[in-house]
Amino acid sequence: MKRLLILPIVLLFGLLSAACFQNNGNEVLPPPFVQTGTLPEFHDTLLVNTHVYAEKDKEALSLDVYNHLKSESEQPKPVLFFVHGGGFYTGTRKEPDIDQYCRWFSEKGFLVVNISYRLYLKGQSFHCDQPSSEKINAFRTAVSDLRSATDFILKMYKGQIERDQVFISGSSAGAEVVLHAPYWDAEIMSLDKPDLEKNFKYAGVLAFAGAMVDTSLITKENMVPTMMYHGTCDPLVPYGTAIHHFCPENSVGGLLLHGSRSIYSRITGLMGTVELISTCGGKHGRAVAPIRESKDELLLFMERCIRGEHFNQKLMIEGDLSKCRYGKEWSCDE
Repeated sequence: MKRLLILPIVLLFGLLSAACFQNNGNEVLPPPFVQTGTLPEFHDTLLVNTHVYAEKDKEALSLDVYNHLKSESEQPKPVLFFVHGGGFYTGTRKEPDIDQYCRWFSEKGFLVVNISYRLYLKGQSFHCDQPSSEKINAFRTAVSDLRSATDFILKMYKGQIERDQVFISGSSAGAEVVLHAPYWDAEIMSLDKPDLEKNFKYAGVLAFAGAMVDTSLITKENMVPTMMYHGTCDPLVPYGTAIHHFCPENSVGGLLLHGSRSIYSRITGLMGTVELISTCGGKHGRAVAPIRESKDELLLFMERCIRGEHFNQKLMIEGDLSKCRYGKEWSCDE
């Protein structure tokens, strides 16, 4: 009698699973596997939903939500956003390393959100011939999109997430986006709507080889816990304070940026929570390395923030300065 009941249940589960793979923006990964003579388990199912979170400049902006379901009664989860790099003229959220990063943190209990954003400089570049004003516009456009995506998730997944545990992470250009998103004033910067509600505050920033245009944006009242990775000899995004790409000072694209070392100093001076992991002699490849190699460290940082811990840490990874063209002025002995 029990065997007769099992077969219809398995068939019904199979039909429901197949429906999830129709063209509705949902994907269940991996497909359910049912052993002969056993009932399917509900737990350990990764659900990936794709949503259009906004339409701007005639472009539909999408994001992927990774939600690892472990039981039928899920507790509200912390949230982790990821913003890809690419110099604001290229790049995509559809990268294997990013996908693995999102899966990993989803398995650790986060609702993970991987976004696309408008590439303001698509077909151009972010080099020394690009006017600084246009570089700022590229920052502003992407920050607007991240904040719109955040607003979308807060509303769409209300009740399923912890509103005060929303973290943002990004690599290279994405790191510059997440470093500005908590601090720019929507009216002053003419950020697009929908924007964040006035009382919302990100729980933390994870920035991989990023920089800010002005560290004075960070104040004792608005600062958020920040973890950064950077190579001291990064030739594109300065580790300290220098012109982006180390362009000539008189070039139209001579935009002064404040890298991870300078941001660390600012937050430390304000007695804030901050962690900086630097690689002596490291280049811009440090923008990608944490996604592949440092997930346990990133998880620990967020867990400590969620527990309300206050800390200040700095680590210098040994390396070689002999091949550095830029950044030798920043000592590896700090």
